[in-house]
Amino acid sequence: MNRETTYRSYPEGETISEPGPDQLGLVGEFVGELYETAAVGFSYGAHPAYRHRDLEIDIETWGITPELAIDLGNSWQLRNTLHYGKSDNRVDQPQSNRDRLLGYVESGQLDPLDVASADAAVIQDILNWVRLDDVEQEMFFFRSIADGELFELPAGTLRAALGIEYTKDKAEKRNGDVSRDATGTLERKKDDRDIKSVFAELSVPVFESLALSLSARYDDYSDFGDTTNPNIGFDWNPTDWLTVFGKWGESFNAPTVLDRIATSQGTYFPNTASIVPDPNGERTNPNRDDVLLLEGAGGTLQPQTAETWGLGFEVRPLEGLKANLYYYEIDFEELLGAPNPQSAEAVLLNPEKFIFEPTQAEWDAFLAQIDNGDQFADLDPNQVGIIVDRRTANTDRAELRGIDFGIRYDHSTNFGYWSYGLSGNYSTEFDLFQGANVTDQLEFNPDLFVSADIGWSGDNTRARLTFRYTDGYDANPSQAVNQRKVDDFLTTNLLVGYDFSGSGITEGLSLRFNVDNLFDEEPPELRTQQSINYSRTGYSLGRIYKFGLSKKF
Repeated sequence: MNRETTYRSYPEGETISEPGPDQLGLVGEFVGELYETAAVGFSYGAHPAYRHRDLEIDIETWGITPELAIDLGNSWQLRNTLHYGKSDNRVDQPQSNRDRLLGYVESGQLDPLDVASADAAVIQDILNWVRLDDVEQEMFFFRSIADGELFELPAGTLRAALGIEYTKDKAEKRNGDVSRDATGTLERKKDDRDIKSVFAELSVPVFESLALSLSARYDDYSDFGDTTNPNIGFDWNPTDWLTVFGKWGESFNAPTVLDRIATSQGTYFPNTASIVPDPNGERTNPNRDDVLLLEGAGGTLQPQTAETWGLGFEVRPLEGLKANLYYYEIDFEELLGAPNPQSAEAVLLNPEKFIFEPTQAEWDAFLAQIDNGDQFADLDPNQVGIIVDRRTANTDRAELRGIDFGIRYDHSTNFGYWSYGLSGNYSTEFDLFQGANVTDQLEFNPDLFVSADIGWSGDNTRARLTFRYTDGYDANPSQAVNQRKVDDFLTTNLLVGYDFSGSGITEGLSLRFNVDNLFDEEPPELRTQQSINYSRTGYSLGRIYKFGLSKKF
């Protein structure tokens, strides 16, 4: 897959505060012993030397996965899977060098109120700057599983599966803010990981209507040591139209190799501190209105673990009709994630991630933790209202509860084969815990997602309409501007496929055509004082057309 995405925007610009009393002639006044400075926003597009550049995102990935199944006889087989793949993701984001900008404003070589009068060399020097994020990843993977029948029990056949697995992950990253002609000087940081695994599963018929599944997996990580995780499940069929099932298990998810590289970057947002909630009233100086946002991965990340159990049933009252319901609970420990910088709940839950009015020592300490800290070394920390640490890290724990549900009906007619389905998820609880602090993640987020589809197939043609629904939810009053509710969101996707028949080149050939968001529905609005941008639930690229071709040999 090779995808190139270009985000077009207005000409680049900046917001800058009055460097000193009356230097730019902006309105300002003394309040007590403090001088309340005004700020001015301007665009570089007014200067004839300005050359616009767009944000470009390039993603390239490929892989090959051969499989080999060997019949061992006596109902046993050996399935072998090999995979090798690589990916290269590159983000090229035009920037202006704020340090150089401040220097030119203070020296009088750039007047933000008259950008066009500056020398061309000044504009070019400020804009000869880019934020580059280039990531290369590589994976080698091998798995071998033997499965078959062991022996007969009174209630049926005891089946077993045994497997081994080896994974090699590599990642290489270079990122930072740098002159456009010096991207090659960025340091390439690398890391890799080996994982050796052994796993086994038994399918045990206890009674004719009851079967148990017992499994365990052992993983040996080159960087996190070893872990063993068991799982138990059951299927009970008291009648031919009802199945009751359940499971309990543990899981272990290590931070990715990319996260372990622990690269982190800072971004400076002038005059934006007001959009970060301050539920404890820690901002006392309105002049300190800038934000330093840290992103990436920071510190020593620990594996995320979870304990899961669930119970559900499926009913089949009529031929072609089935419905299911499944309740689950998941308890996470050391959950990996990053706080939302525009959520009051996140500020209360993670006080160490929001440093209001940092001292010089705190400012220096955070600059020392990020890769581009030198870029901000000459900035005055007394202008900074908040440092937001949004680097991926572990939280204490989380509890997730919910219900999966579904219903489907299939039947044949004189006009082909029809199917109708509806499935969804309803989250009943999602709480994050950090020490004594607890936050409800569902209070200002959707808790219901539903998907429905209508399908038809006849001869060599098939078609399906899929409807995806996201429920509306209450807007967070600490973020939303004159808004109490975020509307629901419904999109429609269309699939049409054709399978060729005959021999020769058309044998095994299939075509498919997709239209995602068929009616080009716009996602619901969430109006915020947004200068720090993050995608929201309901995000959509608009109507997307896809053509596919597949060939079986």
